[in-house]
Amino acid sequence: HGRVLITAELTDFTALGELTTRLADQDLTRVDGPWWSLRPDSPVHRTARQQAVREAVQRAREYAEALGTRLAALIELADTGAEDPDRFGPAPGAPHMRMAAYSGAPDDTPAPLDLEPQRQTVYANVNARFTMHPPEL
Repeated sequence: HGRVLITAELTDFTALGELTTRLADQDLTRVDGPWWSLRPDSPVHRTARQQAVREAVQRAREYAEALGTRLAALIELADTGAEDPDRFGPAPGAPHMRMAAYSGAPDDTPAPLDLEPQRQTVYANVNARFTMHPPEL
């Protein structure tokens, strides 16, 4: 018995359809996937990080306002888990796996493989620490 695992990363969706169709027609071949994810350099990640920072600043301002004061300075800003990346487990929104298997047996009819890209949710979390002007309590 032997097993060969080949992973392909494609950005051309027309090639994806042809490749999976050809592989599915092969005997003793199984196709797992596709798995969808955004490229690490996608501008969507930057937008999510910027929004996370804006929300952290807004929340800090609301706390300061509740005390009748205002923010004085930013002490620290970091991605959540940057100090200990394993502490929080997998990142939220990690690529969602979808699987289809083709056994190659003559009487098996494989389920249709959905090759439409799936909607991706991008998350960004930050730890932000600020100082406030001393409130009058």
